Amino acid sequence: MRGIVLLAYNIRHAIESHKTVFDFLRGNEIYKYRMGGHDTTVYKLKAQ
Repeated sequence: MRGIVLLAYNIRHAIESHKTVFDFLRGNEIYKYRMGGHDTTVYKLKAQ
């Protein structure tokens, strides 16, 4: 429960700071979708 509350405060802070994107980081845990998250494509670029 505490994790969800902290996440909600972080999202609120991002909104108040006029951020347009909040990154839930990797993983497809259900709480991320319940908090409004959606899947995005992630690319990995390796320079040699």
